[in-house]
Amino acid sequence: MKKLLIALGLIGIQISCQQSREVDEEPLNRPPNFVVNSDSPLQGARGSLVSATHVITLSEDELNARFGGSVTARNGIHVYRIEYESVDLNNAPIILSGAAFIPDNSNGPFPVVALQHGTISAKANAPSVRPREGILEASQGFAALAIDYMGFGSSSQLLHPYLIEESYAVAGVDGLRAIHDFANQRGLTFAGLFLKGYSEGGYATLAMQKAIELNPAIELELASKGLPLIASAPSAGPHQLANVATTAVNGGNANPVYIVKVTGAYKQWFAEDIPGGYSDILNQNGLGAISEANLAERLNGFFLTGAWDFGKLLELLPKQQTELLSDTLIEDFALVTYNERGEILDTDVDRTGLLAAMDANNLAFGWSPKTPTRLYHCVGDEVVPHESALTAKIAFDYYDDLDSSTPNEMVQVVSIPDPDNGVKYGHGNCPAINLPLQWFAGIIQGQNAAN
Repeated sequence: MKKLLIALGLIGIQISCQQSREVDEEPLNRPPNFVVNSDSPLQGARGSLVSATHVITLSEDELNARFGGSVTARNGIHVYRIEYESVDLNNAPIILSGAAFIPDNSNGPFPVVALQHGTISAKANAPSVRPREGILEASQGFAALAIDYMGFGSSSQLLHPYLIEESYAVAGVDGLRAIHDFANQRGLTFAGLFLKGYSEGGYATLAMQKAIELNPAIELELASKGLPLIASAPSAGPHQLANVATTAVNGGNANPVYIVKVTGAYKQWFAEDIPGGYSDILNQNGLGAISEANLAERLNGFFLTGAWDFGKLLELLPKQQTELLSDTLIEDFALVTYNERGEILDTDVDRTGLLAAMDANNLAFGWSPKTPTRLYHCVGDEVVPHESALTAKIAFDYYDDLDSSTPNEMVQVVSIPDPDNGVKYGHGNCPAINLPLQWFAGIIQGQNAAN
């Protein structure tokens, strides 16, 4: 375990939130934004395991070959694709999926790490299709769960509800129920829950944590399954989405991929709150559309089908912000101001409704974590500014007791500077992707020493 604590700080297994795998570049042959509609109730309780399929077993030697000496595996692992029952944001029954990673050296009890992945665009990069995140954790004795978000894996017919709080809370908590169901059927036991995610995964992690902490019934249910929440590391996430988005747009460096994914998701799932056209938000001409209807078709039936990986989608989208965004949105965002907690002060400048919808999904509003929580963030992050972690911390300090001057000791910001060797840590190569595992291992080591 000591070797793990040292090695993880230097680990070379970087799993970027901007996946770059070659995939089929043909648009998917399906109606854009097709949503499951079913009159039949769930066949079982939410989170009930539907299926578990063995994908691969990796021995210690095979894992060590993958790690290349950066860390040493403590055991081999079994990888499974799981499916489970859940509901979409319209409360319609759906089947969700993910990947489960189980150490091969015992039946437990295993500490569990629930991993939420960063932004992906291609359906082919979903965890259940291409299992990656979770291998490292399972090689160190943790059981790991990497869920496919809504819109990936078994629910690929949905448009992914990108950066919408409820989608991660629902899929994540139901996923925890499913991995317990999976374990129970195989005589495996668990010994505590750790949450971990980076970028979009950081946002998803905090959404799950919030759902667990604010719902005593869920908290007690998970504890009864051997999954009491022990620690959480929501890293580099746009927790205060409206603040992060306006900062990026006003600075002229908003990433086109994130823009189209947010626009598509929010226009579908918050249609009543954002009643205008897509052209109120996006530049119709810049996206090659000849009409409002054509713009909607082009966004949903081409860019957001899941056929393209992140890098290819970035190539296809306009590089200049003025060619991607409407004048209305750029003008509105320039007028927005915030308080010290990152909350919007002037919603009347929002003509599109997008700003208010994003602000309604602010994860650092109205509550404060009671579980040890670390907001890992690289100071040089060019996508989600480091300052957003500091602002979220101020908000959590305030909502802990409605007094910002009294800090919530459960929440810490772990700022990661660039090293002295000239390497620059940006959003895609920040060590915050893997560093939380070092913290989790230290907690377990302390628990073992106390016992």
